[in-house]
Amino acid sequence: MKKNFLLVKLSLFALLFVSTNANAQQTACEKQAHKGTSSLESYGQTKQNLWIPRLTTSQRGFGGENLIVFNTDTHCVEYWGGTSWISLCECHNMMALSPEPCQDVRFNSTGCEHVFRAIDPDCADGPFEFAVVAGSDFAYLSMVNENRGEFQIAFQQNNHSINSRSAVVRITNKCTDLFKDFLFTQHGRVCSCMLTNVYDTRWVRLCEASSAMTVYPHPCRDVDVDGMSCEYVFEITDFDCADGPFEFAIVSGSDFAYLSMKNEAEGKFQIVFYTNDYQNPRSAVVRVTNYCTGLFREFLFTQEGQTNNR
Repeated sequence: MKKNFLLVKLSLFALLFVSTNANAQQTACEKQAHKGTSSLESYGQTKQNLWIPRLTTSQRGFGGENLIVFNTDTHCVEYWGGTSWISLCECHNMMALSPEPCQDVRFNSTGCEHVFRAIDPDCADGPFEFAVVAGSDFAYLSMVNENRGEFQIAFQQNNHSINSRSAVVRITNKCTDLFKDFLFTQHGRVCSCMLTNVYDTRWVRLCEASSAMTVYPHPCRDVDVDGMSCEYVFEITDFDCADGPFEFAIVSGSDFAYLSMKNEAEGKFQIVFYTNDYQNPRSAVVRVTNYCTGLFREFLFTQEGQTNNR
């Protein structure tokens, strides 16, 4: 409604300066540059053209009442709104964001902790209104300062998908009534999985989820049939987040192996096997999850089978 009123006002303004001659040509602008300082120039006695001053953003400076210019930087007609210049071209909204919107938020919700600030040369002081118009089910604005044009965005963890997802933040400058949308993107979980054949007995799925986690000493691969040769205290090292805490679970083989000791704060555990009365070897998988990063890694422990019947 406001813009329609302004267009009517501009039209009336133009009509005040054009010739009343029925054959006169009426134009609001020309493609060629005009070097004069006057808004109106006459060409002969039968034709008059309306000339809007052509200025760059830096040249226009502070305006005055009823002042209209053609901004050669944005190629838009602008008018002085009393406190700032207001553009009539929404498609040339010059609002920007500093720093640039995050395009690589990690799946565990880290990597976008910046304070973002809206920069609008058309009306720098705002105030600004912020809203998540897409992705509000997993992203939200954790801080908003409308007067300073600042905000922070937070993402929930994207643990259950390998696909990236995006949120759109819409910033509206209440001074100009124009808005601009900014896209933020979060990665999905990267999970490199493989199947390993354990002594041709069965397939065990190992999912490392791109974790830099390691265990010392190495997982036992030759536990004796009595389950007595793997009595180490295993300790987790994770270069992504060394302090954890860590969660431990046997996700395969819990019918013949169990964790006899777990220290989540220090990242330590022990595993115990029952006696294997069968000829075939068997394996247990211990999953270690780092609460800090949301990543897990699975470690394979193998127990030998009977070499002869007892």
